[in-house]
Amino acid sequence: MLFTMDIIGDRNNCIIVTGMNNRNEHTMTIFRQPAVNRPFATIAKLQADGSIVINETMRSLAYQQGMAQESFTITAYRHDSASSNIMDQLEVTYAFNPSSQQFEQNRVARIPGSQIEQQRVRELLSGRPRVFEDFIHGLWYFSTPDGEVDITQYLYFDTVQREIIFFGNDTQQSFSWQHSSPTRQGLYIISQSNSIRTLRRFVDIELESLDSIRLRVNENVNIRIMVSSSWDGSYRRVSLQSAQERETHLQPDIDAVFDSPWGRLRFYNSGEYTITSAGTLTRGRYVFFRLNGYKLLELRPEEEIENRGERNGPASRMAFRVENISANSMRLSRVRIGSSGIHDLQETPILLTSMGET
Repeated sequence: MLFTMDIIGDRNNCIIVTGMNNRNEHTMTIFRQPAVNRPFATIAKLQADGSIVINETMRSLAYQQGMAQESFTITAYRHDSASSNIMDQLEVTYAFNPSSQQFEQNRVARIPGSQIEQQRVRELLSGRPRVFEDFIHGLWYFSTPDGEVDITQYLYFDTVQREIIFFGNDTQQSFSWQHSSPTRQGLYIISQSNSIRTLRRFVDIELESLDSIRLRVNENVNIRIMVSSSWDGSYRRVSLQSAQERETHLQPDIDAVFDSPWGRLRFYNSGEYTITSAGTLTRGRYVFFRLNGYKLLELRPEEEIENRGERNGPASRMAFRVENISANSMRLSRVRIGSSGIHDLQETPILLTSMGET
């Protein structure tokens, strides 16, 4: 961002450039032209992991009458690296020195922060790619203002498949995780609904503690849509005590072809699958995993086939319980996976019959 301001109080406008550097720090550089036809000189070059603010004040009568110079000061907020508390800040104030024609540091004040486990918080708020993303991966329950956990509303952040699941009022909404960027207090995510393409959700996440986060969610839609519950508020990570059993992913190890009601289904050991039926080819990815003692399969069709009309394969991302009937056949029963476990959707099972190894 570039703008001009009479910052040093001699009625000569300065050019001020602000931005972010590659360390996710705020930057401010100020240029001043001392006289007409003279080159611009740099009089301030600041960077801080917090904000940088120009302290605008009312000019005195003496300044307005041209009898005095009055410069604004600049304040930069930085984490206090000398403190054992990562949330402590330094408030560093800079003032213009007419002798050196530079902004120089003239005051430092310490601002105490809240008590949080220091080493882990420092890592989470470092701004390094994927650090905060890895932290939020998994299931988070809504926390009421009284501190109680509401198991009827939760979020699931899938950093591997780049997806966010919103669940509330018995309704599950799937959003594609399009882009995210670190912020000073956490992470900002841009997502898009997988079912309503005009619906985008902007998720601002702040760290509250090592087992809780706070969300502010904004929506951008081209059509009016009523959302039954608000997603703003605090969320608590699912503890090991509240989870019946951790999900265990199995590496794709199938390289075989099956006959199915969808058509010819082939699994590749790369984690990809294809379905061929009546000259139509459907592609996607699959994963086998175990949860609560059950062997499960998830099929994830590619996005680009979503609007090609009637499908020959599964209509969307779907989960199935896998039962081995014999050495060359298995039965898939469609299920829904939620916070309370695995729910059978009572749909007609899909029978896969092996056509041999490839």
